[in-house]
Amino acid sequence: MAWIAAVLVVIVSLRHAYWWQVKEYRWDRMWSWVKYNLGWKELLGLDWRRPDFTQRGRRLVVTGLLVGLVVLLLPGWWFALAPIAAAVGVGLGVVWTRYVAMATAKKEAAHVKELLKKTKPKVVGITGSFGKSSSKDFLAQILNQKFEVLKTKGSENTLLGVARRIVADIEPTTEVLVIEMGAYKQGEISTICEMVRPDVAWITGIGNQHVDLFGGMENLKKAKFELIEALKPGGTAVFNGEDEGSRELITWAEKKGIKTMIYNAKVGRVEKDRFELGKAWVPLRGKHFAANVLGAMIVAKILGMEEKEVEKGVERLVQPEKSLVIRQMSGGVTVIDDSYNANEQGFVAAVEYLQLWEGRKYVVSPGIIELGKETQRVRERLDQRLRGIDGVWIARYGGIRKTVKMGDVVLIEGRVPSGVKQEILSL
Repeated sequence: MAWIAAVLVVIVSLRHAYWWQVKEYRWDRMWSWVKYNLGWKELLGLDWRRPDFTQRGRRLVVTGLLVGLVVLLLPGWWFALAPIAAAVGVGLGVVWTRYVAMATAKKEAAHVKELLKKTKPKVVGITGSFGKSSSKDFLAQILNQKFEVLKTKGSENTLLGVARRIVADIEPTTEVLVIEMGAYKQGEISTICEMVRPDVAWITGIGNQHVDLFGGMENLKKAKFELIEALKPGGTAVFNGEDEGSRELITWAEKKGIKTMIYNAKVGRVEKDRFELGKAWVPLRGKHFAANVLGAMIVAKILGMEEKEVEKGVERLVQPEKSLVIRQMSGGVTVIDDSYNANEQGFVAAVEYLQLWEGRKYVVSPGIIELGKETQRVRERLDQRLRGIDGVWIARYGGIRKTVKMGDVVLIEGRVPSGVKQEILSL
């Protein structure tokens, strides 16, 4: 029996480290997920999960293994508690590595300030409840037509993540920094801005994503507005005029006398692989990217690009790597993989895109997390959007293979268990 406990110690250490990594090693995110989104079921699961073996990820796994091993070696039946001890050990790893990360971030931030004094690039800060990563990528692609650009990669949007990217990749010739800034509470964006003062501040939109962690929409808006408040003298704030959540922030900016640019994306015809924006066809899947593309065009012009240069960049835009990836399965099923993340706006947009396809349509999703008391209301709104879909699975095993046939289309929306995703990708 002890060997079974030993195997479970390994599985639990890897699995819990994975989920702590997904939750960015944050107790507030973990608790919200467990409390409102049945995260405890994932933590108790036994399907294979493995974290990225970053330095901190390795430390969590090792801490879990060591604590589990100690209990495993105790005399008597204590070994039965070893898997629980491993889970506790990973949690302890989150605590002690936090202090290491904080010290490292402070050191790296000081280094960044010195580097920026020498290179003096223009800085674009991007934040919002949704669309940050795609907006960052579109802007960088357009700016590359004229400037030497450095952007944060993937979901690098914390103080440490931003600092490490700049230290690693900045060159004496770097002309523009495009920086995604994330937050789950007030003060986190302002901390990044103390290191990197923006010339342009772009808020992509305000929604209910992670609202539970902020303690309400008002706190969420104030946290995002920190980017606007940190603008250099003469800097410009850019807003999505179609986004209802941003209207209050626009008013705040105008009252402070901050120069503002407001854009409204008017989409024409929509096809599977492109949509019409003004006079141009944009080579992207999903019309919800229109606002992000138009915002990127506005920012590019603020930084000095000519209209023709911007248009050339738009014509060459590449779809974000992990958004609406089309996969044709050997069994004749089409899978739309949008499993990188999920928020209400993105969920609705993905379902709208699904509707463009012929054949029976299915959605597999774990739902949207970290909405707190808003969870039920958001679910009800999404239920309305899912009317007309032939089937919906809440990211569970079984049933999918028996139901889906050749010619059907399956949308994976949000992070689903690896076993479920593998089942879908083997259709």
